[in-house]
Amino acid sequence: MVEWKLFWSGSAATVCAAIATLTVVGIVPVWLAVVLAVVAAAGSVPVAFGVLEAAVMFGQCAGWQRRRILIGMLGASFAFAAWTIAAVLVPVEAVYLLVSGVILGLLAVGTYWVARGLEWRLTHVEAPTAIRNPDPDPEDHRERVMQTALKSAGYGWIRIEHGSAEELRDDSGWRFGARLLSRAAARKTAVHKGKDKTETAAKTSVTPETAEALAIALAELTGRHIESDWVRIRKEKGAGRYSITVASRDVMAEVIEYKDDLTPTSITTPALVGVEIDGTQRFGRLDQHTRNVGGSTAGKSALLHLELSHLTRCSDTIVWIGGTEKLYDLVAGWVEPYYNLNEATPIDWIANGATDTLEMMAAAMRLARWRQSRPMHLRKWRSLVLILDEFSFMAKTTTAQVQYGGRWMTAADLASALLCGAASGGIHVHFASQRGTIDHYGGGDVAANLAVDSAFRSKDFAELGRLSGDYHLPSPRHPGEYWRLSADDLPVNLKVPYIQSVDPTKPRLHQGVTVADVALARKPFILNGLTEAEGLEAAGDAYAARHRVVDDVMMAYLTGSSVAVEEPSALSGAAAEVAEATRAELAAIAAAAGLDLAANDPKPRPAPPAPRKREDVIEDILADGLDAAAIAERLAEAGDPAETTVTAATLSRMYKKQRISRPSTGRYAALNPTNERTNA
Repeated sequence: MVEWKLFWSGSAATVCAAIATLTVVGIVPVWLAVVLAVVAAAGSVPVAFGVLEAAVMFGQCAGWQRRRILIGMLGASFAFAAWTIAAVLVPVEAVYLLVSGVILGLLAVGTYWVARGLEWRLTHVEAPTAIRNPDPDPEDHRERVMQTALKSAGYGWIRIEHGSAEELRDDSGWRFGARLLSRAAARKTAVHKGKDKTETAAKTSVTPETAEALAIALAELTGRHIESDWVRIRKEKGAGRYSITVASRDVMAEVIEYKDDLTPTSITTPALVGVEIDGTQRFGRLDQHTRNVGGSTAGKSALLHLELSHLTRCSDTIVWIGGTEKLYDLVAGWVEPYYNLNEATPIDWIANGATDTLEMMAAAMRLARWRQSRPMHLRKWRSLVLILDEFSFMAKTTTAQVQYGGRWMTAADLASALLCGAASGGIHVHFASQRGTIDHYGGGDVAANLAVDSAFRSKDFAELGRLSGDYHLPSPRHPGEYWRLSADDLPVNLKVPYIQSVDPTKPRLHQGVTVADVALARKPFILNGLTEAEGLEAAGDAYAARHRVVDDVMMAYLTGSSVAVEEPSALSGAAAEVAEATRAELAAIAAAAGLDLAANDPKPRPAPPAPRKREDVIEDILADGLDAAAIAERLAEAGDPAETTVTAATLSRMYKKQRISRPSTGRYAALNPTNERTNA
C-alpha cells in the first residue's frame, strides 16, 4: 500500500545531509539553509495532499486510511526539516557532527520502519467505529429543562431524545425518552465541556440514586415541590434506552377506576395487572404461580379481584378459592349476588377453614398427578387456578394436616408440592400472604417456581429487598401500589385498578362497578365443574361435596354462623297437615315393603382422624429393649417415615421430659409396661 518506503526515507536523509554539509563547508549560508528547511516543511503539506489524490496506490484507500497516511507523511517531513535546522545551528565540531550523523541515520531507519508498521496496520486492523457527536440541546422547552436538570445532577451523559416529551394522563406530568452515551462518547462530551473525561466515563450507569438526584435538580430549577418518588426512571428494551417520568402530583395515591370488560377470553391471554405511574397499562399471564405479599389493607385483595375479573371470563379456566382468615371478605362480593338464585357462582369451589382448605390443596395435588399420568392425546382439559388467601395464617399451622400420598401433610408441605409439581398439570397457585419468607411455603426450593411476586407495602421494610434482591427499591406507600417482580422482566411499579368493594363499612372510592356488579356480569361465563375427562374422580369426595349454590347452608358455612332448619312438626295450618299425611303414607308403604326408613337417614361424613404426635406413637409401640433403629421401623409401618437420626433425637427429648425410660445406653422403654394411658 505505501510503496517506495526505502527510497523516500533514503532520499530525504540524503537531501538533509547535503544541505547540512554545504552549510558546514561555507558554500550555503546558515540563514539560507534554515529558510530552505522551513520552506520544504511547509511545502510538504500541499505535496502530500497532491500525492494522495494523484497516486494510484492510494486510490483504493478508505478515508480513515488516507488520513493516517497523510499524518505519517507530514510527520516525516517535519522531522527531517527539524534535523536540518538543528544540524546547521550547532557548532562545527567533530563531536557535534558525529552525533548529528547518527541521529540522521536513526531518523531514516525509523521513518522506514514506521512506514512499514503503518502499512501493516492499515491492511490488518478493522476500521474504527465512528462516534457521533452528542445531540445538540433539544428545542422543546420541557426537554431543555430536563436536559439541564440531568446536567445539574451530574448525569449529562444521559441525553433526552428529541420529540420524546409526552404528557401523562389527567395532566399529571410528563414522560421523556432518554438514551445513555457510550463511555467513548461520554469522554468525548467531557472533553468538549472541559470536564474530567476519566471521571465522566466511570459514571456512565443509572442507579436508584439517579432519580433522587434528578428530583433535587428539577426542584431547584423549577422552584416547585417535587417528592422523591414522583421521578421514575425505567429501563426500556433497547440497549441504553430509558424513559424518565416526572409527575406533578402523587399519582400513586389516586384511585384508578376499573372498567369492566365483557369479552370472552383465555387464560393464555395476558390480563391487566396494573397501571404504571405514566399511565401505561401492564399485562401479565395468570397461568403461572404467583404470590402477593404485603401488610393488611395494602391492596392484595384488590389485585385478586382484578385477577378474578379476568379469570371468570376465561372459557378454559376453573377457579378455586381457599383460606382460613378473612375469606368471606374476599368472596362476599362474588357469592352474595347469587343468594337464593339457585344458580352456580363464577367460582367453582370455595373452601373455608383449615381442614377444608387442606382438602382442596390435596385435591389439586391429586388432580395434577392424575393429569400428568394421562397419555398426551387425552390431555384436553381446562386449567385450574387455586387462590389461597391469607396463606400465612394457614402455613404457620402444623396441627391441621391432611392425608396425601400415604402420609399426613401440612399446608406448607402441600404448598411446596403444588409449586414444584403441579404446573405441568395445568394447575397454578396464587398465594396472598402477609409474609413472603420461604419457610411458609415449604422450603427454599419454592422460590425458583414462583414466576411472579407482587410486593405491596409492609412494615417489614426489608420484605421488598428479600423478594426482589434489590434493597434500593423504594417501598410502596399507598394502598393498591405494588412492585411486580417477574422472572422475565425488570421490576415495575404499578397501581391496581380498583373494583369497588361491596362492604358498606368501606368508603366509596369511585362511582364505577362494584365486585357484585362484576360477579353478576359473569353469568354468561359460568362453567360447569370438572368432568371425568378432566379428573373429576381424582379430585375426590371433598370436591364432590362442595357447596355450589348460594343458599343459607353455604352462607352459614362461609360466615361461620348456624342455620335454623325447620322441622315439619314446627309448621302450622295446612302445611303441617300435608306434611303429617305424607309422613304417614311413606311409613305405611315402607312397612308393607319391610323397609326401615330410619336406617336411611344420612350420616355426616366422618372427619379425618386428628394427626398424632410422634411422641404418642412411640409410647404406643415402645417395649423393653428397643433401640432407635427398631423404633424407626415401627414408625415407618405406622405411616411416619422418620429417619433413625430423627427418631434418636425424639427419643432423647422424650427421655429428658421423663416420658420414657432408658434401661441402657441407646435402648429405651416405656415408663410403665402396662401403659398408663390404657389404664387411666
